[in-house]
Amino acid sequence: MPEEQGVTLECELSKPDQKVKWFKNGKEIKPDRKRGIVPKVEGTKHTLTIPKSLSEDTAEYAVKLGDKETKGNLTVEGRRVPFCQDLDTSLLHWVFAGDKRLVLFFDARFSLAIAGSVFLLSTSS
Repeated sequence: MPEEQGVTLECELSKPDQKVKWFKNGKEIKPDRKRGIVPKVEGTKHTLTIPKSLSEDTAEYAVKLGDKETKGNLTVEGRRVPFCQDLDTSLLHWVFAGDKRLVLFFDARFSLAIAGSVFLLSTSS
């Protein structure tokens, strides 16, 4: 799914008002009121809503009730940003660190600023 879209994970149980726990990559999810991520229960239906997804929301999600669980994967794709002009890629050097891709510049005309999950590439020319 594209970044910045909302997503709702749902689980329906056979009995109402059961207490479940939500997990992201094996770690229990705590309510995040700043981002609006709060688990909800309506009878037998349990939901976890992420109102504005980010690439770091990509994970395996699970919901557990006692020793029972169900899980699934969520993949959030970062927004693609078109370049206004072609870059001479011989001036760039890509470095991989695990699943992260970093870029190093061999030319002082380029600078890279990071604002959250947004990378801003600019030139001084």
